Amino acid sequence: MGLDAVVFRRGGDDLGDPSHVAAEARLGNIAMIGELRSRVEEQAAAGSLLLERVLYSATHSGDEIAAELVAKLTAELQTLRCEHDPELREFRDTMLALAQAALSEGAAISFV
Repeated sequence: MGLDAVVFRRGGDDLGDPSHVAAEARLGNIAMIGELRSRVEEQAAAGSLLLERVLYSATHSGDEIAAELVAKLTAELQTLRCEHDPELREFRDTMLALAQAALSEGAAISFV
């Protein structure tokens, strides 16, 4: 078990056709998501999208970060200090790649 995210192409759906997926990533297993949450809590401001919409649970699915919030998420990701934390850096870079795909597609980041 863990947390996975996907960005569907405009007009795409979640029926399993790989051509409908702009980007997808495994964000971590249950233990890793909990650890990442602890590390982000040390840096995050009140109302953090990372804490409230991504790292709040390692098993949430069926929810999403709406397209109109992706730019805010990107800005938050860019403020993470992770130069000495390879796991947090990998998470940040993965989320930035998902965010870039979402911005390109005008789509949400969905958790599956």
